[in-house]
Amino acid sequence: MSSSATTRAKYRELGLCTECGKPAREGKTTCADCAAKYSKAYRQRKGIEVIRGRGRPSEYIYTAWRGRSIVKRGTVGELAKFFGTDDKTIALYAVKGIRRRKDEVYFERERI
Repeated sequence: MSSSATTRAKYRELGLCTECGKPAREGKTTCADCAAKYSKAYRQRKGIEVIRGRGRPSEYIYTAWRGRSIVKRGTVGELAKFFGTDDKTIALYAVKGIRRRKDEVYFERERI
């Protein structure tokens, strides 16, 4: 066993963060600071954007089509801002397959 593996095992047994040695969160192996750092790095690596600061990652990318050309592509919030509406409306159009009559745009979503 390598020295870092034994150190992590010791920290785990003592209830300390396995990354930095600070007290770990209840029932976890990392402290809040390390968890936030690794969570941010994971989201950046996967290209996941956090929407509205709630911490919930966006699972979909939305595309607005007019005919065969793409008008706008991005998160539901970006499209809502671009078209001057709310994100619930854009999400509903994409899920139901509704064409927006105002400017003949069709929305679709795809899982990231």
